[in-house]
Amino acid sequence: MKRRTDIVRLAIMATTGVALVSMGTSATGNPLSGRLKRAAGISRAKPSWHGKSSARGPRNLRALEPGFTPQKWKDCNRYIGQAKTDCREYLNAKGYAAKGHYETALGKLKGLSDAAKKMKYVVTLRAKVDKGQKEAAEKKRKEDEAETTLARIKDDGLTSDSHRSNVGKIIFSAAEVVFAKEDAAQLRGSFKLKSPIYGRAYLSASLCNQKMDEGWKLPKYGYRCAAMIHLMVNGKKVDQWRLDPKPRKGRTATTFQLVPKPDVNDSYQYGEGPMRLHVALSLAGTGTHQVEYVYFLEHDVKDENGRFSQTYGEKPVARGGFSVKVEKRTLKAMAKRYWAPFKAKTLGDKKMVRRFVRTWNNTYSRQYGKL
Repeated sequence: MKRRTDIVRLAIMATTGVALVSMGTSATGNPLSGRLKRAAGISRAKPSWHGKSSARGPRNLRALEPGFTPQKWKDCNRYIGQAKTDCREYLNAKGYAAKGHYETALGKLKGLSDAAKKMKYVVTLRAKVDKGQKEAAEKKRKEDEAETTLARIKDDGLTSDSHRSNVGKIIFSAAEVVFAKEDAAQLRGSFKLKSPIYGRAYLSASLCNQKMDEGWKLPKYGYRCAAMIHLMVNGKKVDQWRLDPKPRKGRTATTFQLVPKPDVNDSYQYGEGPMRLHVALSLAGTGTHQVEYVYFLEHDVKDENGRFSQTYGEKPVARGGFSVKVEKRTLKAMAKRYWAPFKAKTLGDKKMVRRFVRTWNNTYSRQYGKL
């Protein structure tokens, strides 16, 4: 039926003198079938590169051409299959290398097929990436060296007569131990927990200089010159926390204030040190206890994956202690003062917090409520 219709349409147009257009439609706008187009001598226009080796269009190549170097993304449309994938990965690697991301570029190049890896432009890019990696590693090594110095820094030295007499020790007083203005009459070795307790640690040199004395490299700005404070009760370590002074102070300071139990009017009464001591003594119970503070240097250790971990010096840089008499009513008064911080569980040692909460609930819950 279709063949008969085409013949009729062709006869009508021939008798009426209507010309067939190159677009393959009749004068009425209806499309002509392929058989009618061939009968009328109409053929679809073909691009100039069709079936030729011209570089102006895709040739559906299944392998990369040694004489052609892809420059843009559309150049990869010349290929199909693995060749097209290799072309795109090469351009990706080239872009990463231009931005200095040599590790990523190397990964892209390693993913190419064996045939693509032998292409001259791929070999050239691989050599560029390898060279860039070496230069980047050397630059980082020089930057790391610039970040450290092995020369000692001028620190505060021995700041007072009390400092000279107590190097490497921690002294304690019933009043604040003012820097370079210590009152020897206030120094004590035993206290009642209801009285204020202040202290000051005296170092032989700044934290940064002591790190260098132990063979560690010094950070450029001193921001990692820190110490770890160990709290001992009756000879047993019960808590620890970090002393992390500001960079400038870590480089130069040779003495640090310590506040185990400040005066009730002192703004520091809710500091980390007083609350930790209260927890430790609450767990120890009533009676007389020996309390000691020990300062150790903190060091950063970098593993092969670039992650940092902390380790501590074997010898303490300062230590000192006192005996304290603990009464039940004093513990209750301190508990009332610190109730909100303890309820919020803001302390760092979670295990100690659980122990304290258990002790609190057994001892003080009737008067102050459970935590």
